[in-house]
Amino acid sequence: MSAPLEMPSLHSAVTLAGPSPERKALLSRRIRWFVAATITYNVIEAIIALTEGARVSSVSADRVRPGLGDRGVLRGGGRVAVRRA
Repeated sequence: MSAPLEMPSLHSAVTLAGPSPERKALLSRRIRWFVAATITYNVIEAIIALTEGARVSSVSADRVRPGLGDRGVLRGGGRVAVRRA
């Protein structure tokens, strides 16, 4: 009769050859550049957001009528809105 079927060992079924040292170095450099670009983008985005937030905040503060406290009326573009705390 024929020989019994055996399951191949894990080592013979899968070879675990990783990338070469040159490839690892290349991938490492790419990752560093990608991380640096991401951090730079986030810093620029934060600066823009803070600058615009301060600009918009100062514009809306200029439009509040003095003497009305927390319920200052904002007027702009023909619309009237009551700011609620």
